[in-house]
Amino acid sequence: MKIQALPRQLLGLSLLALTGPTWAAPQGVTRQSLPPAKPILEVNVEHPLLVRLSAETDNTRFEELSHIVLDHALLAEGSHLDNPAEYVKRMNKLLLDMQAGDADD
Repeated sequence: MKIQALPRQLLGLSLLALTGPTWAAPQGVTRQSLPPAKPILEVNVEHPLLVRLSAETDNTRFEELSHIVLDHALLAEGSHLDNPAEYVKRMNKLLLDMQAGDADD
């Protein structure tokens, strides 16, 4: 799925939000005759998690965390994940990595 990303500061405490186009169909045009709308990923560029993610230097970890953040946005807007098992695998790895980090302290 290709998603257009737009930086926003209007999301309050949210990190991400998936939205659709905000235009209205011209008179006489029905939604059924329009092509499917692509989702728009609105990104709260000032959110602490995004700031931390952008500072990630490990490309593999950055990719994994990015997938988790996008999956959270999909779930929050009511979508189903294409691969829920992969999401669970990523979350479990993140939680185990966090636990290992706590043990190092």
